[in-house]
Amino acid sequence: MAGVLLPTLYVFASFLLVIASLTGIGLGVRHLFVGDAPDWDACALAFWHGFGLVILFLLLWNFLFPVNGVAMLVVLVAGVAGIAAVAPALRGMADTARFPHPLGWVPAMLAGLWLANLATGPFTSWDGGLYHLQAVLWASHYPVIPGIANLHGPLAFNNSSFLYAALLDSGPWQGRAFHLANGALVFAFLWQVIVAGSRIARGRGDSRDVYLIVLLVPLVNLAMDGRLADFNTDLPATLVVLVAGAVLYGQLSVPAGAAAERDFRLVGTTILLATIVCLKTSVGSFSVFAFPVACYAWWQDRRTHPAGPHSVLVWTAGLVLIFAVAWTARGVVMSGYPLFPLSLSGFPVDWKAPAEHAAAEVANIVYTELEFSWHIGRNWLRQLILTKPSTVFMPSCLAVLAGTVLLLAGRRPGLAPALRRDPAAWLLLVPVLAAILIWFLVAPSLRYAMPLFWTLAALLTSRVYLLFEERLAGRGRWLVGAALLAGLLPLANGLFRAAHQEGTGLVDALLEHAVSRPGPDAGFHPVTQVPAIKPFVTASGLVLNTPDPATPGLTQVKCWDLPLPCTPNPAANLALRVPGQLAHGFRVDGAWAMQDWPYYWRGSFLENWRQRRN
Repeated sequence: MAGVLLPTLYVFASFLLVIASLTGIGLGVRHLFVGDAPDWDACALAFWHGFGLVILFLLLWNFLFPVNGVAMLVVLVAGVAGIAAVAPALRGMADTARFPHPLGWVPAMLAGLWLANLATGPFTSWDGGLYHLQAVLWASHYPVIPGIANLHGPLAFNNSSFLYAALLDSGPWQGRAFHLANGALVFAFLWQVIVAGSRIARGRGDSRDVYLIVLLVPLVNLAMDGRLADFNTDLPATLVVLVAGAVLYGQLSVPAGAAAERDFRLVGTTILLATIVCLKTSVGSFSVFAFPVACYAWWQDRRTHPAGPHSVLVWTAGLVLIFAVAWTARGVVMSGYPLFPLSLSGFPVDWKAPAEHAAAEVANIVYTELEFSWHIGRNWLRQLILTKPSTVFMPSCLAVLAGTVLLLAGRRPGLAPALRRDPAAWLLLVPVLAAILIWFLVAPSLRYAMPLFWTLAALLTSRVYLLFEERLAGRGRWLVGAALLAGLLPLANGLFRAAHQEGTGLVDALLEHAVSRPGPDAGFHPVTQVPAIKPFVTASGLVLNTPDPATPGLTQVKCWDLPLPCTPNPAANLALRVPGQLAHGFRVDGAWAMQDWPYYWRGSFLENWRQRRN
């Protein structure tokens, strides 16, 4: 029992520390703009503002320094300073109408303990072994490395969540940060959703709370999908898209009470939307279309309550610029291109990856996703409906049902006025539908679609709630019960599938997949694959660590967490820009010549691609 309880409590306490630190940063920035006492909703949102600002800080920090314990100390100090700045105002927060009921904390803490337990599990991610662990190692040991794409292409894909992971990979969490990074994010949002549910159950909720409670299903799916104990890049981006959608809905449906609050709404939303792009460009289209909607909400609110200076526009433009410059400059340093693997706007630097390399990385990504999930056909539909129903199928059904109710309500005179409430909220459809269209046309992989379809479902469901708000005022518990049942569907689907595939009972499947058992690392589960090192010496004398395919028991020949520099695709013409100095980066002498690319078991792919290309 202690083997399960102690690591779970250790992770849970660390979750709270991370949440408190990032919330403190967000509250401190809010205090600079607003100055008044924050309510619970402001505190919950401050966590995500703090997360985005930490991403920006780490982007800038890593140009000069590794992301290590010093950076963590800076973040902790900033978090404490932010909390201290608003501490006097926080004392009266419990008296506000939307403050969570004390009983609402109980399910939130139980959910946090469950997430903490799942987060102690083994690291089994496919892409994690390929490059996630290595990306975190590089960030935690060195400033951003020029030309690291020449060592291993995926290391230059510029996913900023690795910097956040490297931040946590220090002190007592060194080598174990994958137990903490994603779980803390899920817990922070799940906490918000549970609080929203408790308000609805007590009859104090509104359409914003209904919007949040709908998102319980994707959160449970994220928790059960095996991504809490790794550095998966989809999960942070999915969460921030869901949060940004909820924030934008609130902006469009509930006017700000004061000029300072209105202005900070725009600044805060800009932070979230910019963070999405830095985390995952595959969902960045949502930010592109959502930003004009956020600006419109600010402008419309200003017309209704004209007050305050226009300086917020300077802050907003400045934030967009600094995020864009920091993130794209990082891409240029790592590969020579601002949007690698896209070979657009390459810079004339000596570390620039060969154009053929960039084009081949794009081709491999497209081929891989087409092979498994992009091809619109029987396999894609099977995944959509049976294997991963909670990503697209469930929110689509909910959206169709809610949309039908809204269309029928428009024909009833008694309900028509409710449809006209907060008409600006419908503008959230613009970024959602535009992003869904781009997703379908460019990359219909189900893992990119979840936040978009659930944002659509949450919007339409919250508008249906407005039609029957008075009738449902005393039936909040029924709404919460329905949400809980829906939230259990991903769990039930996963357990039934596991029981069928493994030939076990549901109880065994529950214990295997919904609970993490003690691991050999003081109760934790370490990285499961540890390949032997096969040294590779380049023509310049650079010694590379490559994973040895002959390692007994090895099933995935990747670098995992082998010592730096490691690559599964060594090239004889790879050289250090400055001999003996890894920190100065890598260059290629001549044409692109990586071996075993993209994987040693797919050696014919490159030849076939070159033939088709020519």
